[in-house]
Amino acid sequence: MIIKFLRVCIMFMGMNLLLCAQELVMKQQEFNQEDEKKAFIFLKNMLNKSSLIATQDTHTEDAKNKFATIMTNAFSIPHIAKFSLGLDFKEYSAENFKKFKNTLSNYLLKIYATQEKIDVFASINIEDDDINAIPKLSQRKNRLTYNAVFKSKKGPVNTQFVIIKVKSDDYKIFDIVVEGIGLLSNLRSQASVLKDLSKKA
Repeated sequence: MIIKFLRVCIMFMGMNLLLCAQELVMKQQEFNQEDEKKAFIFLKNMLNKSSLIATQDTHTEDAKNKFATIMTNAFSIPHIAKFSLGLDFKEYSAENFKKFKNTLSNYLLKIYATQEKIDVFASINIEDDDINAIPKLSQRKNRLTYNAVFKSKKGPVNTQFVIIKVKSDDYKIFDIVVEGIGLLSNLRSQASVLKDLSKKA
């Protein structure tokens, strides 16, 4: 009985250590002035690559695959997944959280790596002055919000990009708000659906 009890305790401690490790990995780092310049370059490069693919490889499967690669590399899936789960994150084991991240990643690709989004990028002219190079820093100094107004065939598109620093010189998109509609708020509303899908994975 004692040995069985110890085994359960060790297993429980192991699960907690994995969750603690997840928390440490996902801790958002503070930005400094130099980071603002680097994060801006990251954002511009990502947008320029997307625009280039959209204008050169329009209506091809190759374009969708390239878009998928850009989106996978640009978004911080672990941070977005944690936010989407909210308080339920504490109840997830490392394995279940991994499944949820995969489900979320596939969901994001269905939203962004689509012909519709490629057409949107193809219709947008990205100029140097479209994005405000001076971002808004969050109170905790761990998120930068860049405001942008892009010119499209349907008129100006007001967009906010929320960037986080996951480690030194490594920046990712945490949220995108287009005309007042945010990715994170949408994911929170879809959290129960994503949870069910990840359980079936």
